Amino acid sequence: MLKIYLLKIVLFALIISIVTNAETNFCEEREPCGWAKYTTDDQEFIEYTIKGTCICNPEKQKCVLNHQDFSTETHVYVCQDLNKESLDDDYWIK
Repeated sequence: MLKIYLLKIVLFALIISIVTNAETNFCEEREPCGWAKYTTDDQEFIEYTIKGTCICNPEKQKCVLNHQDFSTETHVYVCQDLNKESLDDDYWIK
């Protein structure tokens, strides 16, 4: 069930990417820029990552860990300004 849900997210992202191919789609505030699927045994072990349907503005933002979604067993990443002191290279999607 979870794999089907994540597959739907990936397919939706692909469709959005095709439709907006000519435009740069920057993430809105609190819009996920990515997810990292973890195992239930060890929430630090990442099985794989999924990029969001939008990207962070590379001139002023990075995609950083924001919170966990326990229902999908994923870490959720959102864009954060580069000048924030809380940025940690261990917690962002490149």
